[in-house]
Amino acid sequence: MTSRAAALLFVLAAPGCTLFFLGSGFTDGDGDGSPPQGDAAAEGAAAIEASPDDATTADDAPVDAPPAHAYVAAVMADAPASYWRLEEPAGNILADEMGRRPLTIIHPSRVQRGQKGALSGASITLNGNTELRVGGEIDLSPDKTFTLEAWVRPTSSGDDYRRLFSKITIGGGGPLDGTYAWLNAGRGVVGFERWRERAVVDGLYWDTRLPADRFTHLVIVYDGVRSKMYADAMVVATAGGAPEPAGNPDATISWGFDFEGGLDELAIYDAPLTADRVKAHFDAAKLTPP
Repeated sequence: MTSRAAALLFVLAAPGCTLFFLGSGFTDGDGDGSPPQGDAAAEGAAAIEASPDDATTADDAPVDAPPAHAYVAAVMADAPASYWRLEEPAGNILADEMGRRPLTIIHPSRVQRGQKGALSGASITLNGNTELRVGGEIDLSPDKTFTLEAWVRPTSSGDDYRRLFSKITIGGGGPLDGTYAWLNAGRGVVGFERWRERAVVDGLYWDTRLPADRFTHLVIVYDGVRSKMYADAMVVATAGGAPEPAGNPDATISWGFDFEGGLDELAIYDAPLTADRVKAHFDAAKLTPP
């Protein structure tokens, strides 16, 4: 008797939800999907009884996968639209833990893998002439709420704008429409701006130079009315009032465009994380991994 078993698991994340589909099919030698009957069933039972050496022992028992780091569990509990851990040792594709939007490394030779990460695992370091391009659309329309989250360790020191995250069109030497987060080490500023028709309609600015010897947990939240920036779970900048609607261009979406330094544990959510959840993520990162 010949039997075949197939199981397939898909995990899909859409804005505001996570769906799990489990499909399995079992077919006998006739391919009709029904269990064996009569003599065939008896022969199968006899064959099983006659093979004591095939019995599963304690040594053969499946080993449970190690539990996830508490930080990973905290992120997943908030159902990110996409979450990239950046731990792949090779290749130019970085997996989305939600299975939706893989990142493509532009110029992989300009990225160092396996660097010490914000958690116990690895991170990547960019040399300032590359980017991590998002494989899929992210709707940042004015009426859409969202949260950007990243662990950042910049090494640049010049007076230039290094993008952390961007979905923006550029023309005439400056932004036209869209959204981006950036830092300028020379001026000592971390910024988040939303543009429409060459004008900033929503901006956050934190006067600081992020340390180059450790990762900073950076979170930017837009709740549909105003923006807020957190660093290591502390509010460091808040928009003064309700902004005008920003542009949402059909533009390339990327992390780390021209960024120089380390990035780790990137995530985007289609909902605004609360202050309590931002702190929960930061606190979880400090826990010893299992």
